[in-house]
Amino acid sequence: MIGFVGLILLGVLFLTEAYAQKEVRYEDWTYDKQVASVQLYKGKNELSYPVLELNQPGLLTLEFDELGKEASNLTASVSLCDADWSPSSYFATDYYEGFTYEPINNILMSSNARIPYIHYQYSFPTSGRFKKSGNYLLKVYRDNDENNLVLTRRFIVIEDLVNITTDVGFTTNTAERFRLQAVNFYIQKGAVDLLDPFAGVSVCVMQNFRWGTMRAGLKPAYVYTDKLEYRFDSQNDFDGGNEYRFFDLRNLINMTGRMRNLSITDSGMFVSLSEDRVRNAVNYSTEPDFNGNFYVGTYQTPDRDLNADYAHVQFLLRMTEPLEDGDVYLFGAMTDWRPQERFKMYYSFEDKCYHRTVLLKQGIYNYEYVVWNPKWKKPIPDEERLEGSHFETENSYTIFVYYKSPSDRAARIVGLRHVNYYD
Repeated sequence: MIGFVGLILLGVLFLTEAYAQKEVRYEDWTYDKQVASVQLYKGKNELSYPVLELNQPGLLTLEFDELGKEASNLTASVSLCDADWSPSSYFATDYYEGFTYEPINNILMSSNARIPYIHYQYSFPTSGRFKKSGNYLLKVYRDNDENNLVLTRRFIVIEDLVNITTDVGFTTNTAERFRLQAVNFYIQKGAVDLLDPFAGVSVCVMQNFRWGTMRAGLKPAYVYTDKLEYRFDSQNDFDGGNEYRFFDLRNLINMTGRMRNLSITDSGMFVSLSEDRVRNAVNYSTEPDFNGNFYVGTYQTPDRDLNADYAHVQFLLRMTEPLEDGDVYLFGAMTDWRPQERFKMYYSFEDKCYHRTVLLKQGIYNYEYVVWNPKWKKPIPDEERLEGSHFETENSYTIFVYYKSPSDRAARIVGLRHVNYYD
């Protein structure tokens, strides 16, 4: 089996990857190779979605690490976007009361970590308030230079002005009955006039709060005097997918969970996980998961942010031969929900498996294996090829109702509903 030293020599260490792109991207993106474990969530629940309600109390929290011993001068700013995530033409004073940029002052050095890092935490809004609902982009940059980007993250501010009722269940496509899930719903008219749903109203649905899965611009099948009905449309159908794989990295003293090997040296910790196998021909099996998310934590110390260490984690996917039409990637919230070069798997003909070693902070992680080819036109990688798709899979869905009146320069979010498939 492939040794850890050999994997490192192949260039699998996180520190060696460079991000050349610095132009702002209006999506979740990490621009700096030294930045890791980025999370944006509501309140104190790091598995929650980054959603605020307009004129209601609540904070969003951004946390991330910068590998190394030297802290940086970082600034966070927010900007309003339109429904398609293009920048709005509003001035900052139109959508925010207060300063739209602030220094990140909550900075702490890791304690007793073999791989040192600086931990940053930023909560907002603390000294101002949002004046408009809609799509927002959070930007973090160095030395007051907005062109020296560190990361960007999407979040939303909503108004509760319409009611959404859901009917999530089986697809009407009988040929795909065992692999698809249908998200049918009604929008009941409330404080916003939706009499012309084909003009100012835009309805979107996403799976597991992944922007890459969003189905945008849905149109109603039926328009009633008091509600709009969205059903019997292929755009409402989603691949059920599979429950995510997981591993527990909270204990780096003793081998636990799915660890196959644990090695501790002066240069760091190395963990090899039990090998995985392709699941596309396996019947559905109920497994608890975080819908692809991850949670930072450790058993040994109380302060998870500063005492959790980083480890080089080796993944193994058993396959008798490599794929010819695409590459295999690790995929999940830990990869920003996109195929990244540092999460690309490499095939070993000697061992008959794909392998990759990546640097991860202690915690619990969900992940899956996807197939991706840059030549493909579709926006997301192929998740079914290696994982399968089942109509029974537990997924969460989020329905957005965007509304843009003739006087608005960016769409408002006037309704939002989270629903679980088993609700």
